[in-house]
Amino acid sequence: MNKVFNLKRFFNYFVYDIKNAKDCFGLTLVLLWLIPLITFIVFEFRGLISDGSFSEMPDPIRLFAFYLPVFVAICLAPSKMYGGITDKGTGSNWLLLPVSAFEKCLSMFLVICVLMPIVLFFGLFAIDFLTGCIFPKYYDNMMVMNGFIDMIYLDAGEFTVNMSLPSVYSWCIVSLSFLLGTLVFGKSKVAKTLLILLLFGMVASGLFFSVAYSQVEGPGLDWTYFDNADISTIASFMNNFINITNLSMIAVLLVAVFVRVRTLKH
Repeated sequence: MNKVFNLKRFFNYFVYDIKNAKDCFGLTLVLLWLIPLITFIVFEFRGLISDGSFSEMPDPIRLFAFYLPVFVAICLAPSKMYGGITDKGTGSNWLLLPVSAFEKCLSMFLVICVLMPIVLFFGLFAIDFLTGCIFPKYYDNMMVMNGFIDMIYLDAGEFTVNMSLPSVYSWCIVSLSFLLGTLVFGKSKVAKTLLILLLFGMVASGLFFSVAYSQVEGPGLDWTYFDNADISTIASFMNNFINITNLSMIAVLLVAVFVRVRTLKH
């Protein structure tokens, strides 16, 4: 039997992993689905108490209530689903499972980066749509969907920027970062990972502004390649740069997760 990957063995473990994810994060996921509805109810009750009437909930509040569960899920899901791995009691049983480290990491990736966003957004859009159908006068059931589409397809004047793939990259990078933090840290997994991501963002921003400053005050980089380039050439360059950068970050995080799973001991 192949010690690295066996399809039947992986499928059995993947089903087990999904059930474990449902048990650990299922109730939290349902509560996250209900945040837009709860926000709408609280807003209408506030209006009823203060003004004596119902009113249409402002778009910024609706968008905040829609994307807040996304932020919470992307931060909490890895630690809720796999936080027990670093615990000596429950984690020891997980290490003894007759599954390779590669199969465990592949299952983690599919659960966190594929199934989780599909189920999360399906539930959020379903709740948003049903609320709009029940309260059409005060809750436009297409506003969030249209806003989501506008965020994915940005109008840049001469052309439209498709942000769907960068959005997928962003989900994978942040989710894998929190998954790695879950596997590395013993306590305060979310807080420590969030702190490291904030510090990394500050350093990256500092480097970016340093490069930008060098372009203004110093010789900078040679941009003559773009002097006579048309918009499609520039867009193609940026697309390749974004793809290579994001895929490299995802690959590094996946390797780090694999190494951590492979070397994890209690």
